[in-house]
Amino acid sequence: MKEDVSELVDRAVAALERARGGVVAARNEAGSELERANSELKLLRRSAEASSRTLSELSLRNGKLASEVELLKAKLIEHSAQGGEDHSVEIEKMLKEREQDLVELDSVLTEMDKLLGKSNG
Repeated sequence: MKEDVSELVDRAVAALERARGGVVAARNEAGSELERANSELKLLRRSAEASSRTLSELSLRNGKLASEVELLKAKLIEHSAQGGEDHSVEIEKMLKEREQDLVELDSVLTEMDKLLGKSNG
C-alpha cells in the first residue's frame, strides 16, 4: 500500500513537472508572440507617422498650387482686360498645367487619406 501511494505521488509529481514545463513553454511562446506583435506595431506606427507627414506635405503643396492657380487666373484676367493677347496663351497653358497638377494631387491626397483612415480605424 505504501509503495502504491509512493508510486502515485511520483507519477503525480512527474505529471506536474510536465505540466509546468508546458506552461513555461506556452508562456515563452506568448512572450515571443507579444514581442513580434509589438515590433509590428512599432513599424506600423512609424509608417503611419511617415504617411501623415507625407499627407501634410502634400496638403501644403496642394495649397500652394491652388494659390498659384488663382494668381495665374488673376494675371490672365488682368492681361485680357489690358487688351494683351501675346502672353495670354502662355498663361492659359500654365494655368491648365497647374490645374492638372491640382487634380492629380487632390486624387493622391484623397487616396492617402482613405489609406490612413483604414490603418488608424
